[in-house]
Parts: sequence; C-alpha cells; structure tokens
Amino acid sequence: MHTLTNEDWREFFFACTKLLLPGNWTPVPVPGGSWCRFTTFDRLQTDAGYWGHGLPEHDDIGLDYIKDGGTWGQPFRFADLAHILIPRRVFWQSEWSSQPFQRGEMVQDLVPLSEKLTEKGVQHRLTDLVLEIKRY
Repeated sequence: MHTLTNEDWREFFFACTKLLLPGNWTPVPVPGGSWCRFTTFDRLQTDAGYWGHGLPEHDDIGLDYIKDGGTWGQPFRFADLAHILIPRRVFWQSEWSSQPFQRGEMVQDLVPLSEKLTEKGVQHRLTDLVLEIKRY
C-alpha cells in the first residue's frame, strides 16, 4: 500500500494542472480536456464504483482535499482517495442531441507527469496504458 501525505497529493494534482490539459466537470470525456477515473475507500466499501471527470484545476486543490463545486463537483479528502487512473488514450463521443454525432481520441502525455512525480518523490506507477496511484 502506498502512503501519500497531503503534500504528495498536492504535488500530484498541481503537476497535473501544469502538464495536462484543463479538466472538465462532465462525467464523460470531452475533446480538449484531461480525463481520469478515481475512487475512495468509502466507495470501495459501498459499491466499488469509480467516478470519471477531468483532473481538478489549480483553484480546486485545497490543503488536504479537493474542494466542493470544482471539476469533481464535490469535496474529496486526500486521505480517502484510494485509486486514481489517468489513461494515456481516451475515446470520446458527442453526447449532445443538438449537434451531429462526433467521436474521437485524445492522447494524454503521461511521461512528463511521471518524471515530475518521480522528481518530487510521489509514488505512482506508469504503464503503457495508464499512470496510477493505488493505495490499497
């Protein structure tokens, strides 16, 4: 199990804001934004579900939590974050009935993020598919 301090989480999220595209609140990927999936220890005990959103913006990052009302829509304490996955490739499709159907693929460049996290001593794993922090 990886132990991350509040400062480690802040380093992780601030690095994401600098090295990846801005996140969107939408629960489905959209072109031109970052994307991740995450869960909490509480959620793992309830239904083992994951949320999907863009990564939090700079102003969303508190001292020990992700703030309410931002990119993730509700507050999440760093201590409760169990697993976060940032996929290298993300497929999206339009969800708006007023526009013609569109779909596409985004690529998130995870190598510079991994290098920054390694430099800062933030434990994580990088594969050819995802960058992840898994605390269980």
